[in-house]
Amino acid sequence: MPPLPKVVYVDTNVIIEAVRTGCWKSIAQRFAIHTVATVRDEALKVPAEKSGYVPVDPPAISRHVTVETVNPADVLSASVRASGILALDAGERDLLAHVAARNDAAWVVTTADKAAVKTACALG
Repeated sequence: MPPLPKVVYVDTNVIIEAVRTGCWKSIAQRFAIHTVATVRDEALKVPAEKSGYVPVDPPAISRHVTVETVNPADVLSASVRASGILALDAGERDLLAHVAARNDAAWVVTTADKAAVKTACALG
């Protein structure tokens, strides 16, 4: 039996950039992609201003991404450990809080946003 694929938690920026650069399918074949509902909703939202908009295919998300539920208590707990989490956008906040509350090993792929990186480090 082949080993299970590595779990990769992704945020909106990862999804959009993977689609934009044409590597979504390759990533989806190599990893078990997980995220939270807030991130999924952000990635699928069509902005009012469409200049530069990268459309994300909803069926591709539903086929390749496991969407997990964020417990509000996990967001509260994360905010105690790293108060900067409250300044992040909702997708980053929920994703980092959710992953920080898990007890298993996971990879997190998120934005290069300085505040998100600092928060991820503060959460361990």
